Amino acid sequence: MNQEPFSQNAFSYQPSSASPNQQDPGRFHMPPSGNESQNGNFGSMPPQYPSGQRWYPQAPNPTEKHSRVGSFFLSFLPFLAYIGLQFIAFIIAMFLYLFLQIAFNGGRFQLEELISAITQPSLVLFHLMGVGAFLVWYYLMLKKPRPKLGNSIKICKGESYVVAIIMGILMCIFSSGVVSIETLVVPQVVEDFYELAETAGLGYNPFVIFTTIVLAPIGEELCFRGVTMKFAQRAFPKHFWIANILQALLFGVLHMNWVQGVYAFGGGLVLGWVAKRYRSVFPAILMHFTVNFLSTFGLDYLLSMIPLSYATAIATTIVPIAIAILLMIWRREPETTST
Repeated sequence: MNQEPFSQNAFSYQPSSASPNQQDPGRFHMPPSGNESQNGNFGSMPPQYPSGQRWYPQAPNPTEKHSRVGSFFLSFLPFLAYIGLQFIAFIIAMFLYLFLQIAFNGGRFQLEELISAITQPSLVLFHLMGVGAFLVWYYLMLKKPRPKLGNSIKICKGESYVVAIIMGILMCIFSSGVVSIETLVVPQVVEDFYELAETAGLGYNPFVIFTTIVLAPIGEELCFRGVTMKFAQRAFPKHFWIANILQALLFGVLHMNWVQGVYAFGGGLVLGWVAKRYRSVFPAILMHFTVNFLSTFGLDYLLSMIPLSYATAIATTIVPIAIAILLMIWRREPETTST
């Protein structure tokens, strides 16, 4: 659909029943919500899933107004931290470049050369810092005893990964359709975006490709489907989709451009559902990885062969949405029963 073959459609800059005290400590799951009593136990009995389903703590008591208001504002903190890390990475890369220029080139350089030289290194450094910072933040939000990472990956069932990959394929097609519609409606905006990406050299540097496919999914899922979602669910304990819309909206705004921001918001909603449905950020990371990998290596190129028109653009947008909704309904969470 007259698009560049690389990853401008990727979601990145360029996610056995038991009682609370018997919960498997090997699970690196979505951080539980809820307040514990002074003796360390939850104040009320949690719901129990049918056999084969793992227990997941309830959200906090919705009567805790002050806690909910505070959690709402804290939902924006990971987003602001992510922006701050980008600025810090840029400053570090700039000072390193200036030091090298002064040491080996007499301090002679042009401003355009500086910006061009540090764009890719600062991007890689930023995502490395993001992975480290949000991995620690997310891990510290888990209740003790905190799980082991290796065991947490193993304990996720195969279904979660299959659904994540299917959703990733659907969202990759969806993002291509959205960009096609944007190309037809606001062609200059899309053209400016691709020119900016080409000027920055994004898409052809192996380090940038690795960052887009591997580092960005890990860091962004820990930030948004991990930490941000935790705070948002504390703010809206009985309304998952409000919390989900909040984290997806912040995820879209993070991209700081309309071309990616629109479909990133839609993809963020699905990523939030995947993380909640399977009680883990790992399936969301795999879905995010699938989207970025396919956008980088081939699917965008194949979709670009489809003639660009409103009919094809709308079809490649609506069809994957419909399939994703049907899959959500089919694989929805089993009903819980009180004990």
